[in-house]
Amino acid sequence: MPWSMPKVCFVSFEIFPTTRGGCGTLLHNAARVLLARGHEVVFVLDMPLDYFERFRDTDRLALPNAERCHVYHVDTLCAGLAIQPDDFMTAPQWRSWRFHVACADVAARETPDVIEFFDYCGVAHYALAAKVAGLAYHDSLLAIRLHSSVELMDSFAPPKRLDLERHGYYALEHNALQMAEVVLYPSQSYLTKTYQPRYEPWLGKQVCSKPPLVDVPEHAGVQPDADVILFYGRLFAFKGVDRFIHAAVALLSERPTARIRFVLAGHDSYEAPDGSPSYQEYLRRKIPAGQQGRFSFTDHLSWQELTALLPSVLFAVFPSYLEAFGYAAHELYAAGVPIIVSDIPDFEDYFRHEVNALVFDGTTGDLSRQMARLCDDPRLRGRITKPFAVANDSLGDFYERPVRSTWMMPTGKADRPSLLAIVIVDRAEADLRVTLDTLKGVAGRRIRIVVLEPAHSCANDAGAMWLWGRLFVGRTHEGDPIPPTVLATDEALVIFRAGDRPTSEFLHRSLDTLARQPEIAFVSSWKECEDQDSIRLDTFPLDAALELAPFLGASPFSRSLMRTEPGRLLIDLFEPQAGIFGEIMYLWKLEASGGRGLVIPAALVRQREEPVRELDLKTFAYLAMQDSSPWRRSRLARYLVAVWSSFDQATRLRNAHRVGDRTGQNGVDDRSAAASRPRTADELDGRTLLRMALRRLLKKVRAVGLRAPSQ
Repeated sequence: MPWSMPKVCFVSFEIFPTTRGGCGTLLHNAARVLLARGHEVVFVLDMPLDYFERFRDTDRLALPNAERCHVYHVDTLCAGLAIQPDDFMTAPQWRSWRFHVACADVAARETPDVIEFFDYCGVAHYALAAKVAGLAYHDSLLAIRLHSSVELMDSFAPPKRLDLERHGYYALEHNALQMAEVVLYPSQSYLTKTYQPRYEPWLGKQVCSKPPLVDVPEHAGVQPDADVILFYGRLFAFKGVDRFIHAAVALLSERPTARIRFVLAGHDSYEAPDGSPSYQEYLRRKIPAGQQGRFSFTDHLSWQELTALLPSVLFAVFPSYLEAFGYAAHELYAAGVPIIVSDIPDFEDYFRHEVNALVFDGTTGDLSRQMARLCDDPRLRGRITKPFAVANDSLGDFYERPVRSTWMMPTGKADRPSLLAIVIVDRAEADLRVTLDTLKGVAGRRIRIVVLEPAHSCANDAGAMWLWGRLFVGRTHEGDPIPPTVLATDEALVIFRAGDRPTSEFLHRSLDTLARQPEIAFVSSWKECEDQDSIRLDTFPLDAALELAPFLGASPFSRSLMRTEPGRLLIDLFEPQAGIFGEIMYLWKLEASGGRGLVIPAALVRQREEPVRELDLKTFAYLAMQDSSPWRRSRLARYLVAVWSSFDQATRLRNAHRVGDRTGQNGVDDRSAAASRPRTADELDGRTLLRMALRRLLKKVRAVGLRAPSQ
């Protein structure tokens, strides 16, 4: 039976007119269109309470059929959470978790047919993981709309410190897009030329859904003395505002007496690359003193202020390096303003050179030439002024007929794979009994338990096997010896250490997921790590950041259920040269072959806290040389920059404290204290200092979770 007027839930940091931002504008316009068609619309908003209340109590009421629009506040829904920011490796994980908690609550109350997330920050990560694992969202389709990821925007912005926090944003963005059931995109060129070359293949369906253009500025016509060339957009580097300034200066230099002036309308990003207090001040420094009077910076213009300005505008320029849709360009085009746009995929499907716009080739020189042409040729301006509409078929039919069949099968019966459960005994026998009792409580005919113990003697009845950098002897949990040439894999494998207590839910849910989802290659979960009288929650995102697993001092055994080829000898499954990281290398291979990992966002395994393990650089060199994934190589390169950034900051911090270390409380040089103090950074060789920096990072992982260095 076809769906009728599905209920749509939008997730956002922003919403027009309460807040600024292109995403908020798009969602506001989409809500207007959908509510007018008879849909119900739900908003889940992560913003300060006063902004939320303003939208709920005032701005929402201006929407058509406002009684069918319901809003929820993330902070309110997440009040009293037992899990806190310090339980996560990075702030992006925390934000994604909060969105999942809020959306799961809303999904239970409202049962929306579609929940739509945005792409930047990877906020859909935990919601998608929960649905794949069958924890939530059984009746809701989880979609992501492309707006422009943080990674994409950073690629066209002034250089930013690529620290571990930023790496976390990129990792969650990649993972969420790969896992989404549907990815909504504004134009084919934007999808194929801007996004797909940078991202791994996505599992979900890609559906074109053009952002709706609901309102356009009123334009009564151009005055005879119009002399304004308009830049309409935020003062951000990726908006191409620098190119606009340079082209304008070049144009004025060629025709100093021309009666033209330049207006830049948009709020300031305050991200000046030269350290200026504002981007406007930075741009002002690019303008010769004699031309300063020709440039005006208006900050953000209200709709009324823009309408008042338009009669003075000859044409507008949109020199962006990156746009998802470019609301500003579409608004002015629809209002009847001639425009010049950059030659980027985001505009390619909407604007054609000398047909309905002028398109410059990306260089300052060509932009200046195209601006001169429009200044001199009123017929050309008239010819390209909205000869036809381009923002047609707003939203498409996705919301009327949402995709019903996707790659996800979060429910349904399937034959569970047979499982080989390995228990490594390197602790007391009592710990082994705890783990065996737990496993035998849920084991069935398709779960086989094998115990591996260190080989202490020179010879034994069955022979020893070299695994994970050690010699082991194998036996059944009843005690019967198993020769290395007999111990073979089943359809899945999991490795525990004696003392681990996996819940029955972990084993059953992981096996069910592998049975239902052929795209999932391994399943893990959050873990509770016991250390004396304390318990730490381990939420490491193995599914989104598998490349980081060897670095962070965590256990080389991830407690993942991994797909394996039945009948393969265990000694052939793991590379001997990979040593203790043999499991990690095997997971890398699964991912490189196209498999996906899943970390169930729930603490379903309890284990002993394990000591921080420093990376064996020789072993890592082997992993890197054997790695066949170009995507992981790219991520590792970024991670190297992030580590070096942290190392560089550690160096500077140590140098900053050096003077204080050498002086007493009264500022007097204390030679005796200096003689006994630890060496400072400038007295250590680079290799030793890098080891020290990495140790500090690893210690921090254990204490409070990995954090970006303070800026």
